[in-house]
Amino acid sequence: MLIARGRLSGRLVVASYSYLAAVVVLIPAFLVPSLSVALPLFVVAGAALAAPIPPLDAVRLDVIHPQLWGRAEAVRTLLLIVAAFLITLSPLVASALILQLARRFYPRELAAAAASR
Repeated sequence: MLIARGRLSGRLVVASYSYLAAVVVLIPAFLVPSLSVALPLFVVAGAALAAPIPPLDAVRLDVIHPQLWGRAEAVRTLLLIVAAFLITLSPLVASALILQLARRFYPRELAAAAASR
């Protein structure tokens, strides 16, 4: 509707307001002690985080030549996969460090468990 009214940056406006709405809703969602209050806030925040996806996809197609759309999607997909992979590396490193720490205590815990039988 914004673009139809002559506001060329309408897609960006929708995306930015959606992200701001998500922040505004997530803050109380994390702070309230009641799950029955927090759960609807998380649902609304999830919707606000998903809302910018279509307009931002359209923005990407607006600024890329149609003959390059396939390549642009391939690069975008590759970057998303690489980012997801890099995000998973941190928990793996943390798990390895915790297991290395546990190695110190394992023999003593094993002996205590055997002695209690």
